[in-house]
Amino acid sequence: MTRRSRIIPLTAVLTVLVISTMLYPQIMSTLKVLGQASQTFLSPELFRSLLRQTGTPLAGEQVLPPPVQSMLALIRSNRVASFRYSEAIGANEEIRQRLIEGAFPARYEPKAPYLLLVGGEQLPPACKPVASQEGVLLVQCP
Repeated sequence: MTRRSRIIPLTAVLTVLVISTMLYPQIMSTLKVLGQASQTFLSPELFRSLLRQTGTPLAGEQVLPPPVQSMLALIRSNRVASFRYSEAIGANEEIRQRLIEGAFPARYEPKAPYLLLVGGEQLPPACKPVASQEGVLLVQCP
């Protein structure tokens, strides 16, 4: 690629930027905010913090919805290898998805002996409570 062929695309890009900012002045404020955000995100302190968290077990789970945190705690503390959840939990897509993601290596299986229920749900017949935490109940069913 010759020097001249590199200059033409650069000139075109600069021309588009200049015309765009003249016609739409809010573009400049958006670019300024993006620049500030990128400086914050790429700061050495944040980068080191992110690196520390990648090797830390359970890091970042504090952002999960509280019911999911309780469900995960029950699964882990009772060493559950496979679980299923009630219809109420399954109806809430965010809760259901975060539960399945966070429970790994425990897996969702429709016929698992352990069942998660949320407060107010009726205990299925022949199932026995195993543990509860903050409105979430873990039961074992035959």
